[in-house]
Amino acid sequence: MALLAALQLPSDAESCRRFCQEALQARHVGPAEQRQLYERLPWLMQRLHGWFALSNPGLEEAVLRTFHPQGPLSPLFAAMETPAFIFPLRKLPPRTLKTVLAASNSNFRFRDYNNRQMEDLNQSLLAVLGMDRLSRTSGTSGELEGLALTAQEFVLTTLVYFLVAEAPVIKPSGSSSGATGSSGASGTGGTGSTGWGQQQGSGGSGGSGGPGGTTGSRGGRQQGMLSSTFERLLLAHLHAYLPHRQYEVARAQESRASLFLTRLFHEFLIEQRPQSSVSLVLQCFSDVRLQPAALHSCRLVLLHIIANPCLRQGCEETAEQLMFAARGRNARITRELSMLGPAVLQMLCELLRKLQSQKEVGLETISSMTRLWLILLQPWKAPRLYQWYLSLRSPEPKLEAPAPATRSAPTRPVDVALLGLEPEMAGEPPVPQVPKDFVEEEALGALSATTRLAAAAGLTAAAVQVAASSAQAAQLVPGDGDAISWRNYVAGFQGAYFLLESILSTPLHAELCLELARSCAGWDRGPGLLANVGLTAASSARSSWGNAPAPTAQQLLRQRNAIQALKVLAQVLLCFSDTQLLQVLHSCPPQDIGVWLLEYGVVLEHPMLPIFEDSLRPQLLMAVSVTWAALLAAAPVVELQPLLAAVSRQLQHSPHWAGHFPALEETSKHKPFAETVLKEIGQARPSEPAASAAAAPAAAFAAAVPQQLEFRGPEWQRPVRGGELEQLLCIAYWLANAIDRMLGRCPVMTPCGPVPQTEWPRVLGNWKFTLFLTIALLLAVLW
Repeated sequence: MALLAALQLPSDAESCRRFCQEALQARHVGPAEQRQLYERLPWLMQRLHGWFALSNPGLEEAVLRTFHPQGPLSPLFAAMETPAFIFPLRKLPPRTLKTVLAASNSNFRFRDYNNRQMEDLNQSLLAVLGMDRLSRTSGTSGELEGLALTAQEFVLTTLVYFLVAEAPVIKPSGSSSGATGSSGASGTGGTGSTGWGQQQGSGGSGGSGGPGGTTGSRGGRQQGMLSSTFERLLLAHLHAYLPHRQYEVARAQESRASLFLTRLFHEFLIEQRPQSSVSLVLQCFSDVRLQPAALHSCRLVLLHIIANPCLRQGCEETAEQLMFAARGRNARITRELSMLGPAVLQMLCELLRKLQSQKEVGLETISSMTRLWLILLQPWKAPRLYQWYLSLRSPEPKLEAPAPATRSAPTRPVDVALLGLEPEMAGEPPVPQVPKDFVEEEALGALSATTRLAAAAGLTAAAVQVAASSAQAAQLVPGDGDAISWRNYVAGFQGAYFLLESILSTPLHAELCLELARSCAGWDRGPGLLANVGLTAASSARSSWGNAPAPTAQQLLRQRNAIQALKVLAQVLLCFSDTQLLQVLHSCPPQDIGVWLLEYGVVLEHPMLPIFEDSLRPQLLMAVSVTWAALLAAAPVVELQPLLAAVSRQLQHSPHWAGHFPALEETSKHKPFAETVLKEIGQARPSEPAASAAAAPAAAFAAAVPQQLEFRGPEWQRPVRGGELEQLLCIAYWLANAIDRMLGRCPVMTPCGPVPQTEWPRVLGNWKFTLFLTIALLLAVLW
């Protein structure tokens, strides 16, 4: 069979080209060929993971046409309704794994809502698949080996699994097991397995190789890398299985594939861990959800769900559609959003706790998290934003590969309301433009000229005032409703808005804003030794820039990731300077996180902090002040000016923020404002050089001693110190948790999350002490 012969080719590019060519040209696939295709389906999906890394536009279109839900292979996958494929147990996320182990118990029941753990089970994949999908090995032992899936379910599972999977290992053809054999669906022998999937009844083990490949190394992709091919294929499956409708269909009429795909996103991508064990997750563990591909795909899924017109029908309140309890019609959200929306919020809270101690997290990761959070907060922007995303990542294949895109001047005004929400793409980020429907022909030329004038005037810092005045003409395009009409949504997800202070205060955001605020106040440091340093989180407790010297403000404003982070922060202020949104939030009870979050089991805890007490919380006001001072320092950056002008205009007209911040065009007030903010947060102006050289070491020593003695808090909050190993610290952490549980102690709540009260096991994290203690015990026992 030509399709299987294409999989044997060692080169990913040649194998992809040949396979797609044969699949698209095939007129009819007979039963024998279908049988062979089913046997090699796990290996095909593993090769597909490698094809996602190819950057050839022609191959991208070929893959999209071949594996599209309307493509030639989808009918073949849908025709096989027998669960003949096993997804291995070891590849399941912790939440699904716990569900499978619980379901293997003979006393298992689905509908026991009195137990919190049973609620995890009722929302799991097994609630859709059923108990009979637990696959066991043949023989007397009958051990669990995975989930039995149909061909269509296996394709969907492996597609979502790409976001969390490691790069595939392609073994030499000599080390692979036999490629022949009968179909696993018939229960006879044969080898149809790869490293992470096999056919039920096949003779090969889950770790055997596939029928091709010439190298023994991992494929050409890295874990978590962005792939435009995968994103377009993901959007195509979202359109096919979770289509947009004017009204939501009844639960009984919803397709099984739709329910299955929603559970896949929930368990593989968003909430991988069961809720009952979230508090026990160690902060030092890496999280695959922090990878760029996982965060961006989560954003695409959430945006697709929120942009669904049926959400607006059921939740938005308009003049023709009032939603009062007295009329018997309450606001409601779609089933997909009721499951994934609160789960996204819990994921963000968990990741924010991790970022307090994560050692290697880039500024791009925090910006991507913030964009995901902003999409959850602003459903009125979702339809227009989603259409812009689809114009950049079309789910529909093209017959010919598109020509290489060239960056040209925008023909329409910039859509300021969407700046900072750009999709993750390689190279220069795209610029959102106002839709043609919102711009009249006579106004188009004037607005474009004004935008060009603002850009030209902003080339120099001396013309910030002129640029800001010109950018005032760039009005915000209205969305599909506003915060008033979506008041039911805002009240139902109020806890999501409580993350504002924590987002602004993440270590890298705080360090970035502090450095720029010092520049705005004229407290610049001298040029650093490195002209361009990577923006990674702290490996040292003293700075968020690691062991490298912190970059100066001028260096930061020349780095693309820093500018994108500032654009995202400006979008955050644009959202929360909306007078209507603040009015709705102020009218809600301050300690209420929302009915839809409560139904899911979300509780009000760190990092969720209320926005209002009687008025705005002073800590939140200070965090916003530092952020605005940093954005004022970045006013000379051309691409930030339209967004900063819109933020400045809303801050001046909002009754909650008015009087606290200077306007963008009031350049004479920028420096005094930044100085005041820095003094209020305890920053001191750089002191003059010491009079004598002998006084300098003494002053430095006197300044260093208090810093070493200022730490107060549990030992588990300290970073990894010299002589300590993370693996030993994890073991010590588990030991401390076990001791607290035996003694009935409650964990200590800290800004990083709950930590054990028992602190003495921390000494076991030092490998020298642990090695000495082990040797001493062995000598005492064996002497």
